[in-house]
Amino acid sequence: MHTNSNQDTRMTQSFPSQLQLIGFCLAYAACCFDSPAQMGNFADPHPVKRELTVHWLETPPKIDGDLSDEVWQRLPRVTGMVDITFRHAYVVDQTLFTVAYDRENMYIGVDCRDRTPEKIKATVTERDYPFWAARDDTLELFFDIDNTGKKLIQIVTNPLGTEWDWRKDQSAGRGSKTRWNGTWRVGAQRTATGWTAEFAIPFADMEMGTPATGDRLKSNLARYRRSSAADPFSSWAVVQTSFHASKYYGDWIFGSPGETAGREDETAVNEEFVLSEQ
Repeated sequence: MHTNSNQDTRMTQSFPSQLQLIGFCLAYAACCFDSPAQMGNFADPHPVKRELTVHWLETPPKIDGDLSDEVWQRLPRVTGMVDITFRHAYVVDQTLFTVAYDRENMYIGVDCRDRTPEKIKATVTERDYPFWAARDDTLELFFDIDNTGKKLIQIVTNPLGTEWDWRKDQSAGRGSKTRWNGTWRVGAQRTATGWTAEFAIPFADMEMGTPATGDRLKSNLARYRRSSAADPFSSWAVVQTSFHASKYYGDWIFGSPGETAGREDETAVNEEFVLSEQ
């Protein structure tokens, strides 16, 4: 995938006017290119159960890794990634993301901020080749599809948009783990401030129909930064030790088609996380 320099410039210029979380994660992500856009000092969060809204949309985005689509520019982003050590401290290089859905799919737009984008590694192009063997930077999604921890799906990509997926099914006993291939799609590209990705995940992949308003899906988004020695692993949910610890996943709550959430709601959305964890 190529870097879209026009998109990077447009996004960077728009951040200061959109975000008011001075002292919070989004305020630090709002800085311009030539400053440490992801830096900030935050109180260690307590292991609370997190929630976010999955926003209804009428027109799906193009899955190419370019976050200039109307939906990603309009809807609020979530942030507040923490490390997975016992400290659960907010990481310096934050990730911002939005989750939306229509009748067939769930869509996720992700902005992975990085102070040293030149050190981002992406070499794997073959589906299901282990990114960890190549030590690529990765973005990972986890879904507890029956809310019991017995049926888990893991979806992973790198900055090249390569696909890796896995599922576990222990609903009928011990069960099995398999290199299952779903029909989900992803697009990714490098940017001047890190890299971005877009996912389209059919509900059929998760053995679901179209969710009703208020339905909940236990989920998590996590990230691996190869160049970071201090906090290489970060997670939206405050998990204990492992990304696979599904009992710590947060709730993704499907919103009403009539909702009117917008980018102006980012302060309130993320302030709830920060204030509840200080």
